Amino acid sequence: MSLKNLFKILQDRFQTKLPYSPKFVRLDRDRIIDPDLYPVFTMLGQIVGTMVLSANALSKYVPDYFVDTTGLAFSYWLVKFLAPSCKIGAYVHYPFIRYFSHLFYNN
Repeated sequence: MSLKNLFKILQDRFQTKLPYSPKFVRLDRDRIIDPDLYPVFTMLGQIVGTMVLSANALSKYVPDYFVDTTGLAFSYWLVKFLAPSCKIGAYVHYPFIRYFSHLFYNN
């Protein structure tokens, strides 16, 4: 998929128009957050993996805005440490809460 097509999909999905085209950075270690890579301690592997992936992204380009779409919220402190002026935007979900919710549900 071309970056132009990706940008169009993002604009359609989030129903927004930006005054300029953002710079996309292609990452070479994106497999590091794949859950299939960690048959044991999957969440821990993904937590460490997302921090490594974020460091890899910042080593290639330090943006004005860092947008994380992995759904894992564990790299923000690293981004703020390595690029303090960078603003962070993200899509975050917590699958482990859903997975373990039956243990905490008290009704």
